[in-house]
Amino acid sequence: MKKIPIIAAVLILGSVGAIIAFAQISHKGGPMQHFAGGVAGHHEKMLEHLAAELKFTDQQKAQAKQIIAESEPRFQPVHDRLKESHRSTADLGTNGVFDERRARELATRQAEIIKEALVEKERTKAALFAIMTAEQREQAKQMMNHFVENFGH
Repeated sequence: MKKIPIIAAVLILGSVGAIIAFAQISHKGGPMQHFAGGVAGHHEKMLEHLAAELKFTDQQKAQAKQIIAESEPRFQPVHDRLKESHRSTADLGTNGVFDERRARELATRQAEIIKEALVEKERTKAALFAIMTAEQREQAKQMMNHFVENFGH
């Protein structure tokens, strides 16, 4: 049962990493800090879990690896921009003064970055679903629903 969140994360996030989590953490610390160094590190393990759970054929495994590999260079700059944006907000308000104009400016900038990441996530997810059989898609949807119900992402 512990595999389901990992598998669902791959489906939900494809190769774009835990972008919503990035939006909720700073560049240092937080429950998802192990993602802060880059997005590529965990994908291979998650892809292995996905392939095993959905019983991917060797051809599907190869296609999924290709999809992930192709999405990495598209997502990495987005990830880097989000990471930099989090650095920009780290000191905001630490002087005891709330600067609403600056907070809104940074929030708008982060929203644009998250929008780009969401588009890439959905592109990758669709590509992964395209290589699945109807049964695998249904199982993957159930795993995603389970993940959302239990983890709220």
